[in-house]
Amino acid sequence: MIYFGKQKIMKYIFVILLLTLTSSCKQQEDNKSINIESTKKEETTPLRISKDSINTSFPIQIENEKGFIKIFGQRQFKNNQLISSNFTISIADIPKYLLVQNIEKESFKISDTDLKKTDTINMNNFVIKNIKFEFVRANTLYFNAVLQNPLNKREIVGRFNLFYQTNKKGRVYGWIVDEIRAATITNN
Repeated sequence: MIYFGKQKIMKYIFVILLLTLTSSCKQQEDNKSINIESTKKEETTPLRISKDSINTSFPIQIENEKGFIKIFGQRQFKNNQLISSNFTISIADIPKYLLVQNIEKESFKISDTDLKKTDTINMNNFVIKNIKFEFVRANTLYFNAVLQNPLNKREIVGRFNLFYQTNKKGRVYGWIVDEIRAATITNN
């Protein structure tokens, strides 16, 4: 059996305590640096900007001519919230009725009756989310549209008409609000 003196045992205990203490201090320093790094990552997370496009085509017949209504839209999102859009409606393959019309949110007028149905609507913050063709009748194209306000998470669902003939060709009219609701924030 090996015999150690009290002094040697005390030395070994002291060295073990010193190593343990040094090791735990080193771990605390490592934890601090990890916490600091993770905080920095949260602060520098870049904004996610994405874009998509909508390109739909609907067959139509005007008089005896067959063609298409085409709706092309480009939308921009910031962190999955719609921030801007640009829509164009056109009549294709019917030379007599060719039409290319940009549709802007200013085309949609909110009437006093619609304002009374809901809290105050500020059209400045709304963006056109989607436009769908419904039908054609009497020199007029009929559409449904959804406007979205990402700031107050509201949507306006409505209908509008677009002249394709006469001296009013290309004019948007007859915006009717069907519903004002909480927004369904999706990229559709």
